[in-house]
Amino acid sequence: MGYVLFASRKLALTSRLNMLQLQLTMIQEEKQNLLNYSAAVADGVITSDEWAENTGCYSSLVAFNQNAYDQNPNNQQRAAAAIQTSQNEYLANNGIDSNFATNTSLTPEQIAAHQASLDTITANTINSVKADYARNVEAANIAAMENQLDLQMKKIETQITATQNELQSVEQAEAQNIQKATPKYAGLG
Repeated sequence: MGYVLFASRKLALTSRLNMLQLQLTMIQEEKQNLLNYSAAVADGVITSDEWAENTGCYSSLVAFNQNAYDQNPNNQQRAAAAIQTSQNEYLANNGIDSNFATNTSLTPEQIAAHQASLDTITANTINSVKADYARNVEAANIAAMENQLDLQMKKIETQITATQNELQSVEQAEAQNIQKATPKYAGLG
């Protein structure tokens, strides 16, 4: 009867061990997807190659892309300062002042070209500020998720170790039980 109990317990422990190892594998895969996602959003811009390589975190990429261009009040202040700096650099590099539109030494085409350059600088700066903001927010989210996954992995690894130790104890007890149950014949030989 003891053999049946030991076999039943070993089966239950082996099943639990397999389940825990599967959970650990799934969490490791989730962590790898998170690391891939983190690399994809590290620069604030998601390329088509990054979309293709990160199918495991597609929904996260979509959410990041949407959030990267949502308007945030703090972005407006940062963007205004960055725009002013970028435009001043452009004007200084081209040797013109901020009132170039009224400058009679410039042709209408030159004025239009400078204005188009300033408009491009403005749009690029706004997008850059929004992408920086989204990247910073997402970096904090990723760090929190990674910590959570690490804790789950440690918990499961501890359970795996405990289950392996219990399985080993059951196997030792079974071996001892078999040894005790083996008949000993005296006087043979």
